[in-house]
Amino acid sequence: DPRFLVVEDLFDPDRDVPPEQAEAVARVLGMPVDELRLQPVTIRLLLQPAHRGQAERYMEAARAALRGYGLRLGAYPYETLTMVDPPRGGLGAGGMEYPTFITLGTHPLLEVPGFTRLRAPESVTVHEFGHNFFQGMIASNEFEEAWIDEGMNSYYEAVVMDEHYGRMIELFG
Repeated sequence: DPRFLVVEDLFDPDRDVPPEQAEAVARVLGMPVDELRLQPVTIRLLLQPAHRGQAERYMEAARAALRGYGLRLGAYPYETLTMVDPPRGGLGAGGMEYPTFITLGTHPLLEVPGFTRLRAPESVTVHEFGHNFFQGMIASNEFEEAWIDEGMNSYYEAVVMDEHYGRMIELFG
């Protein structure tokens, strides 16, 4: 789409992983914190102009996912993550996953006061990113054993969302 706005950021473990979070996960896993070291990842967001105000929401969710899944399941092994915000007529393409590439989904209503704390774009981002671990890296077969990919991914999505955002939905305060 020639109208896409391209937003780039770098997930930098030194900046984006609070030491206390890494230490807490290391304690739970019974591992030295050094073994949980994550890698830098270039995050590229291809965003619809109408959703410009939601760019940081997507980026923050991607950083939370890289950190939350990575500390618990191992570092994301790729150098890039590309996220695509489909156009209004292409929302059926939203919420899909491929190694290093996910499609998202949002609505301009989520930029209106009172709806800005409804975490739908964030949960889609975290969830679709998580498929890179189950479907992408361990090569689970979602069709034959959905519990491995969708089930475990949904669990870790909930862990990451709760850890980073607390509440999933806050409407009108």
